[in-house]
This record gives sequence, C-alpha cells and structure tokens, in this order.
Amino acid sequence: MSTPCNNKHPLNQSGVSQDKRVLEALLPGYALVDERAYPDLILFASRYAGVLNYYNHKNRIEGSWEPFMLMDVSVTLARLIRLDVRRYSTYAKDIYDQVAATASSQESDLKNYFKTLFDLCFSMTVLLDNYYRSLPDDFEFKEIIGNTVRSRLPEYLYRLQAYYQAAKTEGLINPQGTFLFADRPGELILSQDFRAGDLSDIWTSPGLPPSFTPAFSGTNSSLKIKNTITHNLFTGMVDQYLKVLASLVETAPGYLDATMSEFPTHSPHYALFLAFIKLFRISQDRLNNFTARHLDLY
Repeated sequence: MSTPCNNKHPLNQSGVSQDKRVLEALLPGYALVDERAYPDLILFASRYAGVLNYYNHKNRIEGSWEPFMLMDVSVTLARLIRLDVRRYSTYAKDIYDQVAATASSQESDLKNYFKTLFDLCFSMTVLLDNYYRSLPDDFEFKEIIGNTVRSRLPEYLYRLQAYYQAAKTEGLINPQGTFLFADRPGELILSQDFRAGDLSDIWTSPGLPPSFTPAFSGTNSSLKIKNTITHNLFTGMVDQYLKVLASLVETAPGYLDATMSEFPTHSPHYALFLAFIKLFRISQDRLNNFTARHLDLY
C-alpha cells in the first residue's frame, strides 16, 4: 500500500481578494483635510498670540498676547507631546558619526565634537527641569516627571558633570566652544552656561552621590576622546536621557486629554479657548469626513 504524501506544493496560495488589493492611499481617511490635533491647535495659538499687539487701558501697545496663551498646564503638555525626541537622538548620532570619521590628527575638531555632546545632555537636563517647574504642584503628571527623573537620572547627571570637569582639566574640550551643527533640536544651551545649582530638587539623589572617577584611555588627546565617546559607559548616559524623554512624551497625551475636561483651575480666558477648540473639533470632523461622504454619494 502506498504512503500518502503530506508535502504541499510551496506555490499553492489562496490569492488576494479584491478588498485586500485596495491601495491604502485611496482610502478616505488616509489624508485628512485638517489633521491638527489638540496639541497643534494649542501651540498654534501660543505662537500666533506672539504677533498680536496687546493694548493696555490707555489704548497703547504693551507687548503681545503671548503671555496670556502660555500660562496654562495644557500648553506645557502640548509642547512636551510635540517634542521630537528623534531629532535629539539623530543629533547625538551625527556627533558619533563625525567622531568616527575624524582623523586623530584633527584634534581640535574632536574636542569640539566632545564638547557638543555635553551641550546636548546639559540641555536635556534643563529641558526636563523646565517641564517639571511649569506644571502645577497638584497636577499628577508633575509627580510622574519628578519620580521618573529622580529614579533614573541623578546618577547620570553626576557622572556627566564629573566627565565634563575632568575633560576640562585634561584639555579634552574647549570650555568656550560653541555649537557645530545648524540643524540642532530645539533650544540648546552651552555647557559653560549650565548651572546645576539652579535645578529642582528632583535631581538630588538620596544620600551621598556614588563614587565615580572618569578615566580617559589613550596615548594622546585624540585617542582619549575617541575611546571615551565610543565607550558604553559614556554613551549609556546619553541613551538614558533619550529614554526618559521618550517615555514622558509617550505618557503626556493622556494627561492633556484630562486637562481638556477635568482640570478645575484653568484661568477663565484659557478655559474659554479650550472650550472653543473642543467645539472646533465638531467642524473639523465634518470637514475630514467630506471625502468619505463624497464617495458614498457616488
């Protein structure tokens, strides 16, 4: 008796149905007429207010309307939500690539690249601290930022400062150096302008800081810089900052939605603005459904 064959032909396919052959780009919701979400509308209003003249009680120009559109928890959350962490990550990667491609003979360039990494990390420190300070004390997300930073970054900030001071002492950076890349993420500060004493208490770890002494291996300054920047002990500090930023950006949208409906202490004028953009969503949805309704008609 013959043995049945259980091997199926490898080219045997069920095919693709007509529904599965529809291009995604042709679907009604692929490209919306107005794709702006709440964070986009909030940030647009804050920027637009900066070009509107404010007239005081004497009918004289006194600045702009910008201060009135910045003093709210929703603006802070919108800025955090629209923070492009990928640009910070790309900026760091560009520095790593430049260091790898720079010859050891170009010592001055390597010193500048090394300094730029400190500029980036200190800038992220100030950025996170500003977000924390901008939120009301009784707002839950402020506690989340505080706990996240307090549990994950103080030791890395301590190491970063130790590296920076040691690099200055050994002449591995130019303390007065400036930025190298024009396409930098957001507003960065120079390392020489960073003041750790001005930070919030979330950057203070309990007890004494761990003992840490930076070590630079190499026979000359160029090799010391290259070996340090490519070492996981140093790159790990940059990665940790980026991970904290990314986690907070990912968490923020839920809290913005809460401030749109449940936050009780908006200033009166800003509460009216938030009510307006929530009503604006009705017109927005109707506009965005026009393509689908047009297709349904035919």
